[in-house]
Formats: sequence, C-alpha cells, structure tokens
Amino acid sequence: MKKQNLTLNEYIPIETTYYGRKWYFIIVSLGLFLVSHDPQIYDKLFWLILFTLVIGHFISYWFMDKLKQNNDYNILWYFSFIIDLSLVGLFIAYSGGLKSRFIIAYGILMVNAGVVRPNLKEVILNGILGHISFVVTLLLYYKDWTFYITGDFWVECLLISGIFINVALATQVIQQQKCQLEEAKKDVEELASDLQKSNKELEELSYTDETTGIHNHRYFQEQLKDDIERCKRYDYPLSILMLDLDNFKVHNDTFGHPHGDQILAKIAQILKDNIRGNDVAARYGGDEFSIILIHAGEKTALKIGERVRQAVASHKFKGEEELNTTLTTSIGLAVYPQDTDSMCELVNRADQALYKAKAQGKNILKSYSQIRSTNYNGGDQDAKTG
Repeated sequence: MKKQNLTLNEYIPIETTYYGRKWYFIIVSLGLFLVSHDPQIYDKLFWLILFTLVIGHFISYWFMDKLKQNNDYNILWYFSFIIDLSLVGLFIAYSGGLKSRFIIAYGILMVNAGVVRPNLKEVILNGILGHISFVVTLLLYYKDWTFYITGDFWVECLLISGIFINVALATQVIQQQKCQLEEAKKDVEELASDLQKSNKELEELSYTDETTGIHNHRYFQEQLKDDIERCKRYDYPLSILMLDLDNFKVHNDTFGHPHGDQILAKIAQILKDNIRGNDVAARYGGDEFSIILIHAGEKTALKIGERVRQAVASHKFKGEEELNTTLTTSIGLAVYPQDTDSMCELVNRADQALYKAKAQGKNILKSYSQIRSTNYNGGDQDAKTG
C-alpha cells in the first residue's frame, strides 16, 4: 500500500494511541471512578488499568510498529480507533452500562472519528464500528438483549449519531472550502506568475529595439546611469563607444529601406559578437549605435572599439539581386572618470570624438583624449550624416 499524505489531525491520533490518548482515558476513568465511592469499582478499576497498561501496550507497540513499517496508515488508524472503542467499552461495561459516565468518552471518540474521517464511506463504516462496539459493551454489562429495545439505548445512540454525523458534515464542508481556497490561491498565484511574466515581457519590449533586437536608447540611458553610480561607489572606470554608420543613407536609397533594416540588424549582431559578455550594446537612434564597456579604461576600450570597426568594415552585406556591398563605421570614445564624471558630458564627449572621426575621413576610431588638445569646434558636425 502506498503511503498517504496525512493531515495533522489524521497523524496525531495514530501516533498517540496507547502512547498519549491512552493516558487521557485512564486519567478520566480515575476521576470518574473515584467520585463514585464504590469499593467494588475500585477493585475492578485496578485490574482494568493493569490489563490496559500491560496487554494493551504490548499489542499496540508490536502491531502498530509493524503497520508503520509497511506504511499501512489506513489500517493503522482503524486499529487505533477500534482499540480506543474497546477501552471505553470496558469502562462502560464495568461502570453502569447506559448509566455510565464513560458514555461521554464514547461520544468524544465518535466526534473525533467524524473530524478525522468525514467521507461518506468512512462515516458509514465508523458508525457501524461504533454501534457494534456500543452494543457489545452493553451486552457484556446486561448479559441479554433487552437493552436493545429500550428508549434509553436509542436516545443515547441518536444523540451520539447526530453529533457524529453533523461533525462529519461540518468537517466535509470545511475541507471543501479549504480545497476551494487552496485552488483559488493556486489560481491567484498562477495569475500573478503570468502577470509577472507578461510585465517582464512588456518591460523587455519597452527596452528592446524592434528593428535590431538589441537594447534601445531608453535602456542605454538608464543602464548608463546605474553603471556610473556603481563606478562612483566602487571606484572603477567605464567607457562608452558611440558608433555611426558611414554613408548609410546611400545604402538605403540604393537597396531600399527593408534591406536597410536588415543591415541595421546585422550591425547589431556584429556588435554583440565583438564585445564582452557584460558589455551593453544599444541602438541609439537611426543608424547610430552605442556601447557601454564595464570595467574598461581607454586602452581596453580602444582595443574593443577597433575590433568592432574592423568587423563591420570586413563584413559583406548583400542587397537586392545578391549585390554585395560593404559598410564602415566611425566611432567616438569617452572614458569615465578620465574625461568627465557627468553622464551627460560623457555622452557629449563621445559624440565629439565621433564627429572628429567623421571629419577626418570616416571609418576611424577616435577617443576624446586624442582630440582634447586640438581646436575642434564642432564645425564638422555635418559630416556625421554621411
């Protein structure tokens, strides 16, 4: 038999039979018998408790241990239930039958069974077991069946049965509501997960350039701001590259805008293939791209920028009718905090270096430090448009 997942209410009665609940009934019996002031009952009580402790403890320890080893928890629960019914039945049989104070303990057992096993089949089975136990108990006391047709017997049965059935029904309703709440909770969690996933996808879309598939201008600005804050906190350099495709308008006019979009997407892929894993490439706008180089001073940034420039220049872009063409890119470089400690100024100075590269013939990489000592007044800005 496979092990079943038991609730706390199911597990506790199993484990405490003759190790916990047994002592509860013994203590209750002591109290009830002591207030009866009947010496004969004292004598019967002594032998009854002795039997319970010695024989009952041995049986429960051996049998329940075997059942637990085989994971037969259903049988184990019914065994404990029958043992408890038998124990209470003995107390009733030795203390007045229908007049016994222990009938309340019998009712408690049935209520507990209704809570733990509220399913219809189990309610019927437990009701039959309880009724048989009660009848056998009274038969031991009265020695005949006349009690079975008395009003007192059936009043007791109806009272206990009514409480037992109502408790079982109430427990079923509670369990159903609990299952519904768990299902609703699961649905809410799934909905929240889907919503979180959708929000993440929307956020990614809001930070992604539709044409190239890489990050867009918005993402570049926010990421650069965060990276500069980290640079200030941990004192390490950061560089940015501003790239502008040379003569891209000519390619658009020659091959058409759809092919121009393909070129932009391919440029984005070339950038990703030639930067490091923690660097960030973005489309800045139009035919202009930007790259954030983390932990990169001017020397490292020049090396990466030159690799990117050569990769673009050496690539063969195919146009309509498989006409091969080439493109070049001009690149400007600025370094934080070497060139400036301001984010806006860092971008502006990378742009200034880019304009200088355009003015000097295109397909060139220039750093801001290389142009800092020259009299560059921005007059070559029109060269950027290619």
